[in-house]
Amino acid sequence: MAGGVGSSQVSIVDRAIVPPLPFEPNLPRSLIQALILSLAAGIGLAFGLSYIDDTIKTPEDVKQKLGLAAVGVIPKVKASKADSITDALADPRSPITEAFYSARTALEFTTSSGAPRSLVVTSSRPSEGKTSTIISLAMSFARSGRRVLILDGDLRKPSFVARADASVGLSGLLTSDALLEDNVISSATENLFLLPSGVIPPNPAELLSSPRLPALIEEAAELFDIVLIDSPPLLGFADAPLLGSVAEATILVIEAGTIRRPAAVRTLERLLESQSNVVGAVLTKFDARKSGYESSEYYYSYGKGAYAYGSRQAGKASGRRKIRLFADGPGAGRTPIDHQ
Repeated sequence: MAGGVGSSQVSIVDRAIVPPLPFEPNLPRSLIQALILSLAAGIGLAFGLSYIDDTIKTPEDVKQKLGLAAVGVIPKVKASKADSITDALADPRSPITEAFYSARTALEFTTSSGAPRSLVVTSSRPSEGKTSTIISLAMSFARSGRRVLILDGDLRKPSFVARADASVGLSGLLTSDALLEDNVISSATENLFLLPSGVIPPNPAELLSSPRLPALIEEAAELFDIVLIDSPPLLGFADAPLLGSVAEATILVIEAGTIRRPAAVRTLERLLESQSNVVGAVLTKFDARKSGYESSEYYYSYGKGAYAYGSRQAGKASGRRKIRLFADGPGAGRTPIDHQ
């Protein structure tokens, strides 16, 4: 048997060397792959979120998604001792006041003859800052020497308080022979006046369809330099399109980061279908830092304090508050109009 065993044909070419590091896993390569994958996932997630979150957040969104000019960008600022928009407007250097000065200036260029003589201010839904915008613009125009009338066209949930015997209001003027000039109420602010809503009717949209409404708006525009019309939110009601169809212009108030593009587009389409002249939008509660801007790009902060404009937290305790800018005590009531 020993003679049948041949010599081995196996030979050692190179001796195996034990590597100093493990071949697998390759840590540097794995780290590079993980970095590339995480970057790709992050970019994909960012694009996905931007596609899913189609809310109107910035002035650029107003232009690109709605095709409207942002005539005003109103900052969302921290709460302090101020309890209302009128407190904020009392400081001529506050961010809110400065923002509405800019909005007033922008409105001066919306028509060939300057600011619209009659302007409807509306929004898609409640609590977007519509009434605060009305008050702020009215006070800004009044301080510039214009005679301003706030017409409370919200015949569902009026925002302005007036004594019942001070004025028959809008609803009374549309259903009687009462005169506009006998039912206007003065305010503590020079050049600022109010026509309240009056008694809430059972069918506000039907009343606003009255042929007397266009004549009333035209008469108000002759007696005052600016007529600012507060309307109900648009979605679900026909009131705002009816008011917009007889006013010279309309602006849409949009709360930044809360209204999705489809809802805003539907709002705009309804206004345009009624032949409303939509001249732009006011973007309220705008947080420049969250939107990727430096705060100084859209407003400056003066002093140490700031004001709570449109703060949901501040509004939770009291709910919707009616605005008391106008005389409501002894001596309050009808204010004669100077026809000069």
